[in-house]
Amino acid sequence: MYLYRLKMKPFRCFASASIIAMITTTGAMALDLGDLRNSSKMDISDLAGLRGNMDGSEDSPPHLQSDITPYTGDFVLPDSTYIIGPGDQFQIFFESVSMERQVNPEGNILLNRIGVVPLEGLTLKEAKRLLTEKLRTAHKKSECFANLSRPKLMRVFVTGAVQQPGIYQVPGNHRLTDLLTQARGFSNLAQRGKVRIITRKGDSTEVDLRKFMIEGDLNSNPYLPQGGTVHVPYMNYTKPYVMVRRDTLTMPIELEENEPLPNIMLKFTGFTALPIFAFVHVKEADGKEAMLDPTQIADYRPRSLAQVEILPQKRDIYVAGAVLRPGFQPYRSNFKLIQYISDAGLITSSKIPSKIEVTRSNGIRESVSVKEGVLLPGDMVYVDQNAEQRFIIYTPILLSLATLALSIVTIMK
Repeated sequence: MYLYRLKMKPFRCFASASIIAMITTTGAMALDLGDLRNSSKMDISDLAGLRGNMDGSEDSPPHLQSDITPYTGDFVLPDSTYIIGPGDQFQIFFESVSMERQVNPEGNILLNRIGVVPLEGLTLKEAKRLLTEKLRTAHKKSECFANLSRPKLMRVFVTGAVQQPGIYQVPGNHRLTDLLTQARGFSNLAQRGKVRIITRKGDSTEVDLRKFMIEGDLNSNPYLPQGGTVHVPYMNYTKPYVMVRRDTLTMPIELEENEPLPNIMLKFTGFTALPIFAFVHVKEADGKEAMLDPTQIADYRPRSLAQVEILPQKRDIYVAGAVLRPGFQPYRSNFKLIQYISDAGLITSSKIPSKIEVTRSNGIRESVSVKEGVLLPGDMVYVDQNAEQRFIIYTPILLSLATLALSIVTIMK
């Protein structure tokens, strides 16, 4: 018996040291010591998080990952309007313990000593209040807090008149314009302006996106509902509309009552910015026409079925005359007159004069040095033919006319 006790003594010392080490380790990992006494109430997700650290693996518990992952958002989420759903992650603090809990696909959070806490559909303010009340009931002698540490990653459907309709995965703090940007914006047949947001329960809200894009009203650029649908209506041709054209792009724009021309042009560009233009040509349904410059468009209100053409500002140089490639060339601020003529190509290798007549964009003609002359956007250059070129071009014509005249004289005789 004495020998047996001597043999067991080292084993008891080893067991005692192991127990002390386990308690020290769990205390360092901020586990609730009350849970160690009540092992039947341990949260399984806590054990899973501990296992990743105790076995030497590189995976960290979810709360450690979330602490070092950067959060991107516009500003503090409004707790009175943000709706909690699956994927939202909370930071929970009680009895000097800080842990992370994620709302599961059923919309609940499972907490030790408390059980299932349903949070889906609550506002952030309501969810924090409910969690705090539950924690204070279970841990009466401790300070208890609950905060949203990470918004959810959710799926939202986009339908209607967008460039790329489909299903998109977006963070919970994304707004309507963020989603429309991913869908590549409005299509050419979009109604533009009003967008309908439909929740999973079927509730529908109409958002006037124009108020945000033009006036900066943030309420017209709301957060997105989880699992909801964003629908962009198509054009309704039974309502008043105008046809807007710029270059080769033509699209119908729905017309509101007494709507000014700049609003129509902003709809045409998808509310990004007014296009750069020199004039806007408007032809009404009754045939009345108007040519408006940028200072006149604010007061003009086209009527239904009007045709609006946005004329871009010409910033090209036109080269014509004795050149191989007459036509427009892009304006370059560092180019001299000789470089534009060289790009157009001369018909012959004859020397060109030292100065050439240039018609400026304002209609004034002036003589400009070929080597040192500087052109401005919209200028026109005409390269005249020299004597040698005229001789080459007109000699066959004169010979033909002389032969024709001789033939006529011969016939008359």
